Amino acid sequence: MMELLVVLAVIATLSALLFPAVIAAKDQARRTVCVVNFGQVSMATSLYLQDYDDRYMPANYQVDSPTSQNDKTWVQLLLPYVNNLKIFRCPADVASRSAAEGTFDESLSPVDSAERFYDISMRSNLGYNYLYLAPPVKEGGVWQVQPRMYTQLSNASQTLLFVDTVHEVVDGRPQGGGNYLVIPPCRYEVVNDTKVDTFLATVAGPSRQVFAAHAGWTPQESSTYVFGGAWPWHSGTVTVVRADGSAKVVKTADLAGGCEVKDQWGGFISDRGRYLWDFQP
Repeated sequence: MMELLVVLAVIATLSALLFPAVIAAKDQARRTVCVVNFGQVSMATSLYLQDYDDRYMPANYQVDSPTSQNDKTWVQLLLPYVNNLKIFRCPADVASRSAAEGTFDESLSPVDSAERFYDISMRSNLGYNYLYLAPPVKEGGVWQVQPRMYTQLSNASQTLLFVDTVHEVVDGRPQGGGNYLVIPPCRYEVVNDTKVDTFLATVAGPSRQVFAAHAGWTPQESSTYVFGGAWPWHSGTVTVVRADGSAKVVKTADLAGGCEVKDQWGGFISDRGRYLWDFQP
């Protein structure tokens, strides 16, 4: 009996020592897969740029009342280049997702795989920096998506393209998958005593509007938009890919570098060298 107790104690001790190592190994493996997935979507983006005169994907075709019958998301536009929806999902996101993700709109053509997955495309864990790279702008009462060109980027190695995201946060817990769009922490900067709207690359004013899913980051820690929809799936870190194709894992705080984060985009960009979002025309 004593020998059995000793063996059980040894097993319990070894389990206590090995369990954290196993968890860490699993987390590292998920990070690696996530970085690889981001890299593949980045390559798909490069192929898209080649096919569409160096211009980035629109986040959506339709801004007003989009549906699966009149709209496509950027995920669907890139899907032909990767042919695998799993690439758009972070392996660390093991939260429950909507059952609707496994279905498609039966009113659409059953042979068109791109249109089948409109709902699931919006649950992508890769959030697109669309407000800088393809902002939907309202001019003369009409919404138009205005994709920027890769050659317009002043520093492709600095400009953020995609980042890990979450669909919803409830009581501090992520659920529902990801969000195909992500919101920058800052929008305005002051240049020569003039307030500049960096989304539009022009002096801030009411003449043009930009469609945004949410008005900036929020100080509420339990909110989905505490990081603008970005989410640290990897032990407090997020996977990012920049416009030059480089993918890596960074701290969540790095997403706000060079920016004074305030509610409703009340803060200003203070350090362009550290700000990861703006294409800087």
